[in-house]
Amino acid sequence: MPQAGRLKPDPPPAVQRWLQERTSEYPWEQDGLDHIRNLMPKVEPYRAWATFSFTAASGRINECDLLIAVSGGLYLVELKDTRGTWSTTARPGAFTSRTAAGC
Repeated sequence: MPQAGRLKPDPPPAVQRWLQERTSEYPWEQDGLDHIRNLMPKVEPYRAWATFSFTAASGRINECDLLIAVSGGLYLVELKDTRGTWSTTARPGAFTSRTAAGC
């Protein structure tokens, strides 16, 4: 039973599931990130970090399009601007490229 004069505690802060340091300089890449963000469930354990960079032990600066945590593990995603079909029926997967005229 609540005591008189006591306030209820504040609810926990909202969890930020999508963290993006900056908008991608490539429109097609940002479109892809927006598409993934819109499809990502807003429940545990889903989290994503987009467009970030890190420095390797060698001193080289590396950029990452997307690191996403899902129920099946962690995935590092590199988005590319190309047209074609990706098939995962064979190991490793196969990509068939199409030219702009063939789309």
